[in-house]
Amino acid sequence: MFLISSLQELQSNRSEYSRITKSTMGASLNSPATSTVFIVDDDEAVRDSLTVLLTSEGWRVEVFGNGTDFLQTDRQAAGNCLLLDLNMPLVSGQQVIETLNSRGDPIPVIVITSQNDAHVVAGLRDLGVAEVIAKPIDPSLLFGALNRIG
Repeated sequence: MFLISSLQELQSNRSEYSRITKSTMGASLNSPATSTVFIVDDDEAVRDSLTVLLTSEGWRVEVFGNGTDFLQTDRQAAGNCLLLDLNMPLVSGQQVIETLNSRGDPIPVIVITSQNDAHVVAGLRDLGVAEVIAKPIDPSLLFGALNRIG
């Protein structure tokens, strides 16, 4: 499943996404040029689509195909954000969140998931997740979430 219908849709609607970004970004996460968004998703197409979308608007992006690789990174949390898939093999998104919480890691987490029912969302909120966005991802919702956690 792609982030949006296709990368071609992103290219053809770039001006609309730029307009949305400019109207919703404000001073989120400091600024795109000084913040890194970490993407953790086992689906390569989702990682690629998110990378294109975010880098086209000036965000720095680091991608990981699984939670273990992300948890092993040496990074500064200030000004950063984690876009995290919930349903992944080996280490689930929930396990990543629980590990970050046990470490006292303050990185804001936006969960991207196809499991967007009220029970799942409530459980994620209890774990301290900043936002939950359903797949396929609406870019305006993503940029709005980045703005709110900034």
